[in-house]
Amino acid sequence: MNIKISPNYDDTKLDSKSVDDLIDVFEDRVKYWLLEPAKVLLKTKNGDISSLCLLLTYFEGITIYLRGKDSKNKSKAFFREGFVEVMRSSGINDDLLGRAADLIYSDARCGFFHDGCFRSRILVSPDASHDLIITLPKKNGIIDKHGDIESIIINPNLILLAIESHFEHYLRKVRDVSNKEIRANFENACKIKWALDKPPVVIGLDPGNITSP
Repeated sequence: MNIKISPNYDDTKLDSKSVDDLIDVFEDRVKYWLLEPAKVLLKTKNGDISSLCLLLTYFEGITIYLRGKDSKNKSKAFFREGFVEVMRSSGINDDLLGRAADLIYSDARCGFFHDGCFRSRILVSPDASHDLIITLPKKNGIIDKHGDIESIIINPNLILLAIESHFEHYLRKVRDVSNKEIRANFENACKIKWALDKPPVVIGLDPGNITSP
């Protein structure tokens, strides 16, 4: 019995072990297990928080494929790198984006998974004028650009657009056979995270309609 490994592919898709087939599965997973559900939630009453929590999984994950390395014990660093990479489209400088990423990691990503909700410095507004609105403290009446961030307003609709744009750009690069390093890193990440070189998992019961990540 074949097992679904993404919304549109079963495990036979990986029989060829070609990089292009791996990319197809990766694209299918991200689009239809992450981005499309996030869009649906954004159209649902009170769904903006849940949508953003889904979207926050993109940053650490995409860094794994960009680097071709596991993020084990380096989750925060990988999240930060991915966040800066994606959110450069906001026009915010890398230093401030990096500090924003650290706060979003601790107060949004970890806040939700450990506390069940975002922490007080994170605010969500689907109507905000920018994807990120960062409030810095004042020192002697002047904004302290290097001070601790006091709050961040996040527009999940615009974060989604930034992620979609980045993802499509990444797919174009990784499908280009001339980008040998990018493709090699991607393939290595798949080997690490998808256990491609290991025997298949043992399923003791009739798998029925089971889907495998």
